[in-house]
Amino acid sequence: MTVGDILKTLLGEIADGKPWSGWTLATVSPRGDSSDLEFGRGGERVVVFLTPVEAKTDCFRKTQRFRIGYRGNPSFSGVLALVEEVAARISAREAFLPEDLRELWGPPPRPDGGLVVSDQTLELRVTLRCNERCPFCNTDDLARNVMRNDREVVAAIESAPGLGVSQVVFTGGEPTLARRLSEWVRIAKSLGLVVSIQSNGLLPGLPSFWRRFDGEGCLPDHLYLSFHTARPERLEAITGVAGTFPRKVRAVHEARRRGWPWA
Repeated sequence: MTVGDILKTLLGEIADGKPWSGWTLATVSPRGDSSDLEFGRGGERVVVFLTPVEAKTDCFRKTQRFRIGYRGNPSFSGVLALVEEVAARISAREAFLPEDLRELWGPPPRPDGGLVVSDQTLELRVTLRCNERCPFCNTDDLARNVMRNDREVVAAIESAPGLGVSQVVFTGGEPTLARRLSEWVRIAKSLGLVVSIQSNGLLPGLPSFWRRFDGEGCLPDHLYLSFHTARPERLEAITGVAGTFPRKVRAVHEARRRGWPWA
């Protein structure tokens, strides 16, 4: 997938003359790890730029995977509404991008200071991707113990006993989106560590999800689920995704069926 393919996925039909909050999208210019979207309105011009969230670029809005800002005259009326619309479209479509998108633009920088351990627990953010869009989420690449790739996750797990760690918690983002999660669980348990997974419950409610955990020593010890509300009609406003309440309930049943206490 090229940067151009990414832009087509994020923005849908990219065509001259398409209205965006009263502006016209004139050109789309990929520039390495940044892409410029030039908009016009009469004689006015403004460029909305898009960079990976791992970049350290100042921005006006940040989605789960991108930083979005603008260049041009901020005194033009409607510029901020335009940027908000671009951010909203990207936020709604970025989940359709492949998990390995970071490989295209390079890995994010690691936080300084190495691994952080709290109360004999090592919490590893194995992905920043999520299949919910909670507006209050504060997880980004500056969070503690963000892992860039499989090698870093394995190295962190293997270093845990030497750090005095007794428990490893896999979190994110949404850790159940990580393809190698069951392998990391197995490695951690082989070292005698208690293993927990923090999840929003969308995938753990599917019996098929747990097939990859078949085999001795692959099942985690705890599954922590986030509901945020007991009222299904409120869930979309909180998580940005509608109709997921039954899936979260099924995740509780799957957890109980495996002998885990409700958590």
